[in-house]
Amino acid sequence: AVDHDHNGEITVEEFKLFFRCLGLENDHAVVSFTFIDTNEDGKISIDEFVSLGRDFFLTEDQTKPSKHFWGPLED
Repeated sequence: AVDHDHNGEITVEEFKLFFRCLGLENDHAVVSFTFIDTNEDGKISIDEFVSLGRDFFLTEDQTKPSKHFWGPLED
């Protein structure tokens, strides 16, 4: 589970672990988390996490924070 300590929120450290489990870079996790943590409180709720992950695929608006969910996309 992404919420390693089961407190209902995901920190940047937990998000980095999530990225590592997927074989993605820690640096990309930090960049992504910075974009999706829109209120800049250092955490996102589980509901936000699920919503952002889903919206990544469903929205075409490149200005939405969800477009950064998986970090920088490379060609």
